[in-house]
Amino acid sequence: MISHAEHKAYLEQTEAFCRENCTEEAMMERLRSARDILLKETDIYALADRTMSDEMKTYRQALRDLPATVSNIYCPVNPPFLPSGL
Repeated sequence: MISHAEHKAYLEQTEAFCRENCTEEAMMERLRSARDILLKETDIYALADRTMSDEMKTYRQALRDLPATVSNIYCPVNPPFLPSGL
């Protein structure tokens, strides 16, 4: 298991790399692409013949809210997490 300090250092290095090598526009596109994939993976839960749990509704809404809810596009460290028990 990595320590908090090691995790923080990793995030700082990742952010520095992205700032040096990617435009903000490119980072936004990457985030949108990842979001779209995650939404497609959960589309089955949104079919008319299924009852979607409140947790899944919250998760999908959080995905749809991206990237507006990300404060630092170069280090979006708090993504929505898929509800457990699926």
